[in-house]
Amino acid sequence: MALQQSFEFDKVPEVKKDKTPEEEFKEFWGEPISVYTRKQAIEDGFLVYVGDYVVGDDTKIGVCFTSNLFSGGGYEDLERRKWLVNHGIQRLKEKDPQDSSSMRLRVLKDPSDPEERDIWVVLDGDGITFERPEDY
Repeated sequence: MALQQSFEFDKVPEVKKDKTPEEEFKEFWGEPISVYTRKQAIEDGFLVYVGDYVVGDDTKIGVCFTSNLFSGGGYEDLERRKWLVNHGIQRLKEKDPQDSSSMRLRVLKDPSDPEERDIWVVLDGDGITFERPEDY
């Protein structure tokens, strides 16, 4: 089980919620064949819930890592994980023309990774997820 931690944070960019991710999906693709929720991914062990970012006084944004990144990337270490989460949040605060009304994606590199592999940080209506591209 992951060590759960609440982090204080001044401002996380808001993702507009004109439409839910489900509504946007259905509008673009039609009815889904099946749905795999974040909750199911955590229960199945695909995602590791590591804590919440607290925005303001009461808004919590759940933070997850894919199990591949968490275990295989050495992010079981709390200090290393905090560094990556803080770096990812800072990058999410930067505006990008590719941002949609329901999602932001940033590509990070961990300087302590000798292979310098990409790490994706995704902010969507479900929370913040850190993952390797191959985990998508």
